[in-house]
Amino acid sequence: GSIKTIASYYRTTGIGGVERVLSSLCKIWREMGYKVIVLTDFRDPNYEFDFPKGTSIVVLSDYYNTSNKNYAERGKALYSFIKEYKIDLTIYHDWLKEDMLWDELIVKSAGSAFIPYCHGVFTMDLHFQRVGLSNMVAPYLLSDAVVTLSETNKSFWSNFNGNVYNIINPFTYNFEDWEKSDCETIFPSR
Repeated sequence: GSIKTIASYYRTTGIGGVERVLSSLCKIWREMGYKVIVLTDFRDPNYEFDFPKGTSIVVLSDYYNTSNKNYAERGKALYSFIKEYKIDLTIYHDWLKEDMLWDELIVKSAGSAFIPYCHGVFTMDLHFQRVGLSNMVAPYLLSDAVVTLSETNKSFWSNFNGNVYNIINPFTYNFEDWEKSDCETIFPSR
């Protein structure tokens, strides 16, 4: 069916890079006429980017306390929200999250499509050694599509999914407001 409601998930609505992109995308989607729901695990309304009017923000659970002992509670909440808000498409910004596969299975069983949005390079997890690349294959195989930020990442994730799209994040800075440097302080004349 056609997409009417988009959920956008990230663990927090703070003021980091992923959060900035999430906020910007919500504005774009609202302008396109979609209903937008932000799903998060933690929210401090005094410490977040602006979300467009009409965007609902739903706090699922505390991301940092989710474990195999209490995941069932989070899973039930996630399933309920997908059903309650009639979410057609879930964009998952926490693309290296240890619980991504479980969240994905719940989202899909509730009737929503699932798309991870990769905000970094595929080798990132090799550097931090959190989840391990082998644990990331299943969620990407099962995803309805994958969004990447470079052709290299698109090429890598295409090994696991036939619907991988490379996009450019929304640009949020206005260079006209910046003070221009004469470059003499950085590269003095010789």
